[in-house]
Amino acid sequence: TGVQTCALPIFLYYGHPDIRFLDGGLSKWTDEGRPLTVDVPALEPRRFSAPLHPDVLCSLDQAKAAVASGGAVFWDTRSLGEFDGTKAGWNPPPRLGHLPRAIHLEWSDLFDGDDLTLKPADQLTRILAAAGITPEAAVVTY
Repeated sequence: TGVQTCALPIFLYYGHPDIRFLDGGLSKWTDEGRPLTVDVPALEPRRFSAPLHPDVLCSLDQAKAAVASGGAVFWDTRSLGEFDGTKAGWNPPPRLGHLPRAIHLEWSDLFDGDDLTLKPADQLTRILAAAGITPEAAVVTY
């Protein structure tokens, strides 16, 4: 459950800047007694063409340069165990740990624990700013 941090850059990469996430997910929706259906909508096939925007992704060369220069904030959103190299998470890299100078702020810290809705905007701003994630910073998530 929860928002996958990779989702937004991928939508932006394929030219879809106007996206929404269901705050609280399907669990909250059903907990509130909202309807579900098993009906499958009939959709007409269409041709899809996505204008690619590679500038929203960080290449390996860009990441190496940013680590060397300190020119970006690398935000590691994984669990603390994955960050500190004591736990292999989903699809772990060959070596455990994190990028040099990366900061740890687990994605789940941005959500209320009971229903997995995002915390209020002012609270999110404080949490992110305390970690060095500000509108002025060049931020790379992983």
